Amino acid sequence: MKYLLSAGTAICLLGMSSAFGESTCYIDNAMVKLTGTIQVMNVPSDPDTGHPAYHYPLLKLDHPLCYKDAQMGNIPSAKVVALVGPTAHGLDHFKSGQHVTVTGNLMHTDNGNQPPQDLMLMVGG
Repeated sequence: MKYLLSAGTAICLLGMSSAFGESTCYIDNAMVKLTGTIQVMNVPSDPDTGHPAYHYPLLKLDHPLCYKDAQMGNIPSAKVVALVGPTAHGLDHFKSGQHVTVTGNLMHTDNGNQPPQDLMLMVGG
């Protein structure tokens, strides 16, 4: 009987967690499926670094997510994720305002050659 109460309590707590809107926590390089609305971001060229202008899709998440990484730091409630792919134009089919579900590997951005958001999702490949 004690075991059944523990299982019931766990189910109840899981239900309460999602009822209060707590975000799901992921670790670095986790394969995830995320849903949200696309906003195409334009980045101007930078004459100081020589980086050319580019654009990329930004996913405004339907529900925030939590990200845990001992090296790069934790992000308790991310609301946006930059989408990146293996080629410069591999994500041109995404259009602003489009509601999508995408699957890929979630990772922390770590250098100036990547979008300025804290998180990116590597899709395709």
